[in-house]
Amino acid sequence: MSINKWEHLFVKGEYPSRDNLLSDLTIEQVNKIPDGVSHSIYEDLWHLTTWQDVVTSNDQSKYESWQNKNIFPTERTASLKDWEDLKKKFSDGVNKILEYSAVPGNIEQEIEPGFNIADTLSCLAVHNAVHFGKIITIRQMIGAWPPKEK
Repeated sequence: MSINKWEHLFVKGEYPSRDNLLSDLTIEQVNKIPDGVSHSIYEDLWHLTTWQDVVTSNDQSKYESWQNKNIFPTERTASLKDWEDLKKKFSDGVNKILEYSAVPGNIEQEIEPGFNIADTLSCLAVHNAVHFGKIITIRQMIGAWPPKEK
């Protein structure tokens, strides 16, 4: 059985699965910003999901919005439904990456000389890992760690 590199990087490799990391949280927990931390769990997931969308959509207007410093939400989530919708948007983006990367030749496409889509996806996986590391730390700080095993 071979490992799917992209599934490993975006779904379940190196640390607990992303779905598990985001499970079993209350709205109060996802909005809490512990002392010494700059963003909440919700804000970090919003940030990484928005950047993931910018990268995978290839939409210039989304990129320009990001460049204008619209990189974190301006308000906390109001409801558990908002949180669930954000988690779904993250998962949908990951599924888009997995589907795209499964098509032969797609990820080898060069974006700039010497830099292809596989390189872009690797950078995105690193970006996501940084923010999931922050989410893990916040969960530990607020006593919501470890998540229940699924």
